[in-house]
Amino acid sequence: MEKEQTPPLTHPQPQPVLIDDTDEISLVDIIRFFIRQWKLISLSTLTISLLAVAYSFLQPKPPYQKTVTLSLRFNPFFLTDRSSVPSSVPRLDINRANTLTTELLQTQTPESFSLQSNYDTTSQKITLTLKSDDNSTLEAAPSVVLEQLNEDLQEVLKTDIQASLGEITLYIERLEKVITRLEEQLAQTNPTDSPRQEALQSERASQLASLTAFQFDQAFLQQSLDNPAPFTQQVLPITVLSESPITQPSRSRLQLIILSLIAGFMVAVLAAIILEQIPRLQAELAQVEPDKTGKA
Repeated sequence: MEKEQTPPLTHPQPQPVLIDDTDEISLVDIIRFFIRQWKLISLSTLTISLLAVAYSFLQPKPPYQKTVTLSLRFNPFFLTDRSSVPSSVPRLDINRANTLTTELLQTQTPESFSLQSNYDTTSQKITLTLKSDDNSTLEAAPSVVLEQLNEDLQEVLKTDIQASLGEITLYIERLEKVITRLEEQLAQTNPTDSPRQEALQSERASQLASLTAFQFDQAFLQQSLDNPAPFTQQVLPITVLSESPITQPSRSRLQLIILSLIAGFMVAVLAAIILEQIPRLQAELAQVEPDKTGKA
């Protein structure tokens, strides 16, 4: 009797597990997408790029620009020692002068060009940025700004001069009354009273000296008030340190074309993706509607 041969034991081979990963996008899918949509992407990219370039060239040209650096100095004018005069006029110094100048520049509104001013407290310099659509306008713009600035400073200094002049005039009137009173006392003093006469005469001489000094200040301030231009240029001289050449920012055409192509390509790809997804969305919506009807 023949022995039955038993088949050899074999280990079961593991079956490969198939994973349904339909959401994963491979490089092949991307290449196929561009092959399918190359006409749409190319035409859309070209159209959008041409429109962007045309729109940029239709925009007005940027204005011409010029930078001017100014330096303002303060030369204090010295009057008679008025320590006994109750002054209500604010003391002018370099910081107040620069702040005042910057404020006056900011109030200027020229018609043919725009003006921006910036004061650097560290270097105590004023930078003016002038812009205009006309190249020739900027050539004369700095002189126009400085002329208007000098006129504005004259008006400000005239106010201070008038206030100082009023105070000095009142003090002069007081001195004149004091001197008149001293002269009356001298006339009434006994000639034999030498010490009193000497004291009154000494006081009268001192008051007369102060009166002469204040009258000189009065004449100086009155002259400055009548003709403030030389006084302003002497007290607040403005120096132009530097002027930049007139420039006009230019657009790089190559850079503009490259950016337009990139933006147009991105928009075209997005449009192609949306167009390809529309049938899928319609199919999914069509499957959802019967389910809702059956549930109802």
